[in-house]
Amino acid sequence: MLISVQAMPPEPPVQCNKNGCNLYNSYGVWGDRKDCHVQNVTYPTTEEELRLAVAYEIRTSSKSKLLRRLIDAVEEAGLSLVAAPYWEGVSVGGLVSTGAHGSSWWGKGGAVHDHIVGLSLIVPAKQSEGFAKIVKLEPKDQIFNAAKVSLGLLGVISRYDNRVPLNASGDGTYDFLGFQSNSILISKSIRATEKTMDNGRSLGGKCTMAASVLGNISSIKIGDFIRDVKKLRDLKPDNFCGVDIYNGFLIRFIRASEAYLGQPEDSVVVDFNYFRADDALTPRFNQDVWEEVEQLAFFKYGAKPHWAKNRNLAFLDVQKKYPNFNKFVAVKRQLDPQNLFSSGGLMRLYWERGCEE
Repeated sequence: MLISVQAMPPEPPVQCNKNGCNLYNSYGVWGDRKDCHVQNVTYPTTEEELRLAVAYEIRTSSKSKLLRRLIDAVEEAGLSLVAAPYWEGVSVGGLVSTGAHGSSWWGKGGAVHDHIVGLSLIVPAKQSEGFAKIVKLEPKDQIFNAAKVSLGLLGVISRYDNRVPLNASGDGTYDFLGFQSNSILISKSIRATEKTMDNGRSLGGKCTMAASVLGNISSIKIGDFIRDVKKLRDLKPDNFCGVDIYNGFLIRFIRASEAYLGQPEDSVVVDFNYFRADDALTPRFNQDVWEEVEQLAFFKYGAKPHWAKNRNLAFLDVQKKYPNFNKFVAVKRQLDPQNLFSSGGLMRLYWERGCEE
């Protein structure tokens, strides 16, 4: 018997039609279920073309190489990245600037930005300089630790240099089960089944499926957090079945970083996923339980949200959780004094209060 299998790679993140262009994430929908419109799309092939694109946007006042391509290029040289996230459909600039990571306390740790030895930023410039210029940074530079995790607020990353030890152990095999290729029929059937269970508020159904938010918590506090979560689970274990469908509580490790917006101490990352309805106004099943878990992490144990994930609530007073936050704000003022690389959402969530202070 022959079985025919056809791959279905994700669609391009930016899709355009006669009405304009929209930006999509890997899940196909944003948290607020609203479209994310973009004015135009540019695909530069050189650093100079990228600089000119940035200069054009600045002048008119109005990214990029993907991780998969980088991995392929490194493999052609017989090498392997020492650290990478488990999702390869991200841009290199995006994964570096948002603090993306794998899991390790070994060596420099699992965060990609902590293995960088050089970085180039395209930042706003005077008209006499062509409206945009390239700033090349090395570890000896004073602002290097701000640029390593910049959230896109300092400029556009055009290049980064990563040093990999030649004697690192391991075979470089991507063996995480969570994002391996699966039949589209399996994915659709799981979604449809859970949608039925969610609409019917069926705890038993969720637990039957499970039988087969993310925060960075200090390694010192992680034990107490887990014990509190277990107490919550013991009140009614069936309430926790929903996350078991999506790998349960995924635990990863990050070493302390010198990056201003990196982890200031050795940390444990707690990640859990849950079903969300197509309608943004439909509450999550057992929403009170999962919000309690989130509040335990962020408010009782001082967890720090992943810069590229989470809901707005997770970023409440996030400025106070990073000792070098004001140093980052100072670099922001230096490289982008007119806030050309800041959106309203970033200003409110990440560092508006820091600027006021």
